[in-house]
Amino acid sequence: MHANNVTYATLFIDGVSQAGRVQSITLPKLTVKTEEYRGGGMDGVTHLDMGMEAMELSFTIDDCNINVLKEFGFQQGKQVPFNIKGVLRNPGQGDQGIDAVCRGLVSEIDFGEWKQAELSSLTTTVKLDYYKLTINNKLIYEIDVVNHVRKIEGTDHMQSVREFLGL
Repeated sequence: MHANNVTYATLFIDGVSQAGRVQSITLPKLTVKTEEYRGGGMDGVTHLDMGMEAMELSFTIDDCNINVLKEFGFQQGKQVPFNIKGVLRNPGQGDQGIDAVCRGLVSEIDFGEWKQAELSSLTTTVKLDYYKLTINNKLIYEIDVVNHVRKIEGTDHMQSVREFLGL
């Protein structure tokens, strides 16, 4: 049996529960953009942190859901909040809560293929500006692209950048 396996998960869109409708959820892939650097006298290459790559959330719901459809595209001054709640199950150690908070722009709606006498689904892609992941109320990641925040287990790796930029 796998340790810390996600056994239950659900999604809230702008505060509205999608429990019982969600087929799958893909949390953002976190990638640091890097540049190779090899200065004079160096025996090899090192990599420089050049900021984060774009973050993306995707999910599939088993109905043509108006709560998703109405959020499509750019809406001046609004970022749609998404909250994913789940349970990590580890035999012998008990359950742990996992919570992901995401905000961003619904950039893609895919109705998929409709077939007679078969269930349809709706796949949605969200371009994120904000992502926060906690496990058992312990901060793992908090990334706020616009406000220059990149916290990993509570350490803000962008604090000095904000200070130097006067933010």
